[in-house]
Amino acid sequence: ELVRLVRLAAPEYSPAAGKLGPVDVSFQLEGSPNQIKADSITGHLGPVAVHGSAALTMGAPRPKLRASLSTSEVSLDLFLPPEGSRRSEAPMQYRIIPAAATPSSAPVPSRWSSSPIDVGLLDALDADIDLNMAVLTKDHFRFKDSKLKLRLDAGKLSLDPFSANFSTGTVNVTGGLVGQDKKLSGTLNLALNGVDVSDLVDALHNYQFRLGPVQFGAKMSGPVTVTASLATLGGSERALVSGLKGSGRISGQLRTDMSGETRQASAIAGLAGALLGSKVKEIRGLTNTIQGTDLLVSAFEGPSTLNGDITVDQGVFTTHNLVLVGRGGRALTAGTASLPKWTLDSTTDVTLGQDTDPYLTAQVTGALDDPYVRKVSGTLLRGAPVSTQTAPSAGQSQQNSSGDGTARIVTPPSSNQTAP
Repeated sequence: ELVRLVRLAAPEYSPAAGKLGPVDVSFQLEGSPNQIKADSITGHLGPVAVHGSAALTMGAPRPKLRASLSTSEVSLDLFLPPEGSRRSEAPMQYRIIPAAATPSSAPVPSRWSSSPIDVGLLDALDADIDLNMAVLTKDHFRFKDSKLKLRLDAGKLSLDPFSANFSTGTVNVTGGLVGQDKKLSGTLNLALNGVDVSDLVDALHNYQFRLGPVQFGAKMSGPVTVTASLATLGGSERALVSGLKGSGRISGQLRTDMSGETRQASAIAGLAGALLGSKVKEIRGLTNTIQGTDLLVSAFEGPSTLNGDITVDQGVFTTHNLVLVGRGGRALTAGTASLPKWTLDSTTDVTLGQDTDPYLTAQVTGALDDPYVRKVSGTLLRGAPVSTQTAPSAGQSQQNSSGDGTARIVTPPSSNQTAP
């Protein structure tokens, strides 16, 4: 059993899978007092098929390991310890991620360990490792043709690079770690190119939410580019995460497609309003809502442009200008995502045409893996008229009324209305 083998070096190892399967590997071994070499490595390490070669050279100032290995699919969810997760008490219809809707009464362990990291391990040996994985998976992410190059030289670990095909595009990551006064100093550079946004944010494959009497369903797709440069310093997992700082940017050309059920519901409600709206007060109110939601759908259905900047400080990712510009509207998001606390807090203002008052404002909060819509407000819910002029361009959408170029969230006149 692979778990028993790993526990010879790490007695506390406890993977999420419980058992990983048997170790069944063959190789040709030869050596001398100065070098041990393993050729024709082939077999299985638990669920992973592996083949390749490796060599360990002894000598001063430290031993050096060279390895070139290829594997079948590697699922990190099997090998890593089980993750604790928090579940909000929000009703199902307000959840962003339906799969996270099952609450758990079990206590949630701390996500990040405060145990000191043994920095001295970086000085134990030098290494030069090339690892090719057919597929590397974590949660819903699938990285195909993954290539990982690791270099460990005189206590400095370099990732140079990790590259893979992901979704409709590619991912490339470089970085490094070095010991510094019993702490680790790290850098990370990330580039995602042409990745479909629905594969990056799984909930966008089939996003559903309720607005008054209307149940919306939509899918957002299209290529995005994400770049980020991060640095950190710390002596534990928690310290490293809390020490993250840097910046990033996201841009893309997206498309939003409403579900057939959403169009059908709007058509039926619109017909009922046309026939009975003048006679039945409740139907008249429904008609107003349907007309408003039709405007919202028409403003963003089809092609749109996404742009935004992100800053990172003390492990908190912040944006003030994440803007989605559709053919007739703009959605401006400002918010924070805290890795140390594992929380999300954001506000999105949707404006249509040349209007400055938000047609719809949605506040989203909760755990990063279980956010929910906390409050919805805006002129749509108050039945106010809205301009039908064309929305400003992406560049104009990031300027406020004072013309200083700073994006802002417009506070709605009434913010006391809870999610309908």
